[in-house]
Amino acid sequence: MDDDLLSTADAASLLGVGPTTIKRWADGGLLPCVKTAGHHRRFRRRDVLRFVESGAAASLPGMQAVEEPPVTATRTGSWLERLTQVGTDSWGVQAELASRRGHLGSWALVGDELGPVLGQLGRMWEERRLTILREHLISEMLARGLSRCAENIVVAEAAPMVVLAAPPGEEHTLGLSIAEVCLREVGWRCHWAGRGMPFSELEQVAENPRVRMIALSASAHHRDVTTLAASTRQLARICASEGVKLVLGGQGPWPDGLAGCYRLRSFQELCDLGLRLLA
Repeated sequence: MDDDLLSTADAASLLGVGPTTIKRWADGGLLPCVKTAGHHRRFRRRDVLRFVESGAAASLPGMQAVEEPPVTATRTGSWLERLTQVGTDSWGVQAELASRRGHLGSWALVGDELGPVLGQLGRMWEERRLTILREHLISEMLARGLSRCAENIVVAEAAPMVVLAAPPGEEHTLGLSIAEVCLREVGWRCHWAGRGMPFSELEQVAENPRVRMIALSASAHHRDVTTLAASTRQLARICASEGVKLVLGGQGPWPDGLAGCYRLRSFQELCDLGLRLLA
């Protein structure tokens, strides 16, 4: 039956790999799993078969855990080579993301490894070493790979809710995609508002009793500094009155000194904050 639940050993046998590899694929968000009341992994047969049909497993190295620095110039170069290589698709990117999660041990460390990569891609585009088309294709590959990894992380229905958004005039949302997989891993239910979200609607979101956090991301290329500052201050006041945490991420020109706001500069800081708020 398609809905049969397989044990880790059963899934490993079906895929022709060891149980440890299956666990790493599951923990990395590549192979969907559910947890029993006793916290044992179980795999739906249809998900395992879909995984085989996608060809994702063939793109993965052995995923053996190794110790290495979380962010190095070598790793940035490896990511750039991978992303700009002709023939790379979103499934290959997803496999690489899951592999790095298996190596590093958390999505926060993967996110902090990707930060310099995104910055370098932006510089390559500005210097016309990447065409607009190529930059869009790379961004889409990363976004799709991250989205699938996030969807494979099971979060409880009753988990606290965070809304992820980019303010008006902001076109870059890869930071939000990384934030989503990081926050889901530590137990948050993420609602994706996406790019160009009007502050007037974010103010209404802050009044929703289920929302406990609003996370905004803006890049260094954001140009409307005056409007961004004024709108963020207004949103911060409403969030404070509603008991909602406002998180500001990315390299954008966010205003300083906002009471009750968290200005974060790494995904590890984001995960640490998410865990503290859940405690």
